[in-house]
Amino acid sequence: MTQRKYFPGARREFWQFVGVFFYTRGFLGGRVFVLYDDCPCLVYGPVSKDIHAFDERVSLASVQRITGTIALFIANWCGLEKLS
Repeated sequence: MTQRKYFPGARREFWQFVGVFFYTRGFLGGRVFVLYDDCPCLVYGPVSKDIHAFDERVSLASVQRITGTIALFIANWCGLEKLS
């Protein structure tokens, strides 16, 4: 699959390392796409603590890093053209 080709490279390029993966027991919206439309899905987000709790929080630095990673992924996936 093409996104498997581009996404790890975008993570490495922006973060200078591959990143951390973990599984959650909570419900993720991406699961619906996989189960009912057979559409591959990646749920990707910031470093968080107590997510979906009344006192949830995220690392703002990680929000900046993932924003750059997603931008690079889109650029690699779609290609870029010079503006005239």
